[in-house]
Amino acid sequence: GTYLYQTAPDQVSRTALAQVLTTLTPNVIAVHIDEDAAATRGYIDLDNSAGTYAGPPAPIAIGNLVGISWGYRTASGLQTSRMADLWIAAYEYLRSSSPRGRSVLRLHLEGGWEILRRSRQRTQVVHTADAYLTILNRIFSRAGLQLTTSAPSSRSTAVVPKFTIAPDTSGYAA
Repeated sequence: GTYLYQTAPDQVSRTALAQVLTTLTPNVIAVHIDEDAAATRGYIDLDNSAGTYAGPPAPIAIGNLVGISWGYRTASGLQTSRMADLWIAAYEYLRSSSPRGRSVLRLHLEGGWEILRRSRQRTQVVHTADAYLTILNRIFSRAGLQLTTSAPSSRSTAVVPKFTIAPDTSGYAA
């Protein structure tokens, strides 16, 4: 098929297997991101006065990835810095308070820590022969995230703790 389906007790998601990219930059009105050690949340406001985002159109959908790069003018020219990926958690249509009442699509964004907090184990999971890194990979995978390491420590791949995740425990708490 041309679609990938993912199911959870409270949701069924469908996405195209082919990656769809779009640039929102020309219609960005505002970006607000709050970051701290254990959370990243925020929103992007898009100008929808022409009805461009009615629906909204693909690939704008809850659960889809958003990449934000901040731009800078420096002595050596234009530079960009991409922040950690965020996901669309919700969206809403707003009407600005200006006299013409501009239509705005607000994309509510969240980071990986929030996704791990929402991810709950349905049953007890017991790890008796898995290294730290393997356990972390499985916790992240259950939440729909991919954990990558540039240079894993020997301890993370060699130490094998006896580890149990109780039912209804979040991936973040585990």
